[in-house]
Amino acid sequence: MKDIELETNRTLTRWILRLANDLQMRCATSADEILLFDNPSILKKNWTNLFYYLVHTKYAIALIDYVLFTENMFDKNDSIELERLTDSDLCQIFNNTYEWYKKLPKNVLKIHNIDNSEKMFQEILSDERSSLCAINKPLISSKITVMAQEITKKWFYAIPDMYLKKYAINQTEKDFYNLLLLKSLELERIDSTILEIMNW
Repeated sequence: MKDIELETNRTLTRWILRLANDLQMRCATSADEILLFDNPSILKKNWTNLFYYLVHTKYAIALIDYVLFTENMFDKNDSIELERLTDSDLCQIFNNTYEWYKKLPKNVLKIHNIDNSEKMFQEILSDERSSLCAINKPLISSKITVMAQEITKKWFYAIPDMYLKKYAINQTEKDFYNLLLLKSLELERIDSTILEIMNW
């Protein structure tokens, strides 16, 4: 964890909102992974649906990461420029997600007739059911929530300074939880000129 730097009157930007959304999704997927691979009996028939949802969300996180931490992926108005992604970029994002996928526990996947192959990974990503998969998730215990937050916090603390200093973000618990609780999706609908005068 880096030294604390006191900042006041920090205003919101699209980049900060996307980072907050990234952290929130990471925290949720960390909890899902704990459920899927450490407590699979809790899920019963919902295991496969939640797993498909997890894979799609991991791909979405990889997409956000690539844009957040790749130079020139934001325009001068601080908006994500997805149209700038080339076939090569998308291939890299696919590969980044597959690196995670192929390391998943083979013994658990086998129970549900799933394997670590690239073919299966592609089939899951092309399955449109994923948008409905997380509806019946069981209530996540406070213990799992804390574990998921700790996993996400480690990732946050490992972000290189060069990205965070530009937006006056400190790698402290205070900023981590501020970002985790930020209503990023609601704020995305606000005009940039308004965001620029909103403190966080």
